[in-house]
Amino acid sequence: MFRYLRLIFPFIVFLCVSAAADQPDSSKTRQRGIHLKRLAYVGVAAAGVHWVGYRYFERTWWQGQNTGRFRVVYDWSGDTLLNMDQSGHFMAGILFTQTARDLYHWIGFSPRTAMLLGSLSSIAELLYIEFRDGRSDQWGFSIPDATADVLGALIPLIHAYIPASQAVRFKFSYFPSSLYRDRKARQVSGRPFVHAVIDDYEGITFWMVLNPKPFLMGPASELWPNWLGVAVGIGAQGLHGFNHKSRGPDRRYPNLPDAQREILLSLDFDVAHLLRDCEALRKFMPYLRLSRFPTPALRIYPTRTFYLLYFG
Repeated sequence: MFRYLRLIFPFIVFLCVSAAADQPDSSKTRQRGIHLKRLAYVGVAAAGVHWVGYRYFERTWWQGQNTGRFRVVYDWSGDTLLNMDQSGHFMAGILFTQTARDLYHWIGFSPRTAMLLGSLSSIAELLYIEFRDGRSDQWGFSIPDATADVLGALIPLIHAYIPASQAVRFKFSYFPSSLYRDRKARQVSGRPFVHAVIDDYEGITFWMVLNPKPFLMGPASELWPNWLGVAVGIGAQGLHGFNHKSRGPDRRYPNLPDAQREILLSLDFDVAHLLRDCEALRKFMPYLRLSRFPTPALRIYPTRTFYLLYFG
């Protein structure tokens, strides 16, 4: 997910151009419900940030790494980041689809058409990046990553066409791990570290949240609050740094133990219900719903630990 934060550029565009979304449109260049001026604004702005973003990542991610051939990798084992990167790809697909959907809707497409176009745009963009990775000697076209990209991009579409599926949502939380907080001391002493917060997968937790209210009956359904859900989180501890194998005989630091997955249980609250009357946050609500705010949590694997407030 973090390596795909360049995908948030269109969201920045959306925030900029949607400031006038609620103003009357006096333009006569509207045809079949599509605001042609808005389409032009979004097209030019998106092309600009796309070009700037990819120029940057050409230098930082792909420069000097082109192998001249296309390489496919099947890294299902997760020996490097314990599949946390696939979870990040999944969340990136959700985020990009929501962003593209909002842009299409602002242009004038119907909600369902905007959602379909947003999902297709997300899949196309993410797979394009994977294909670029496929010619890199450091990355390669990852089948697990591509699968997570597509699945994540389809989640908002499924939610739109099957409303009952909205009982299950996906979120993430983050708090800097020692790999990042103590990176300078760790680097000097030869211990695992990460240079940038965008590589700090040990500090992130991905959550699947279920709202049980639609499945309850009788008094239980009446008593259960609309805003309360049950969350299962996955994380990792003991990673050996970014893009280094963290477990198995080829791990980066043979003297250190294998990294381990974490599984957590918690309650979760839905800001869409708690803040439903806050008009100022209406446009931001789909994005706020992707972030999990601190609540008590219980880690059940690999050890049992209770957190009064779990941040990441």
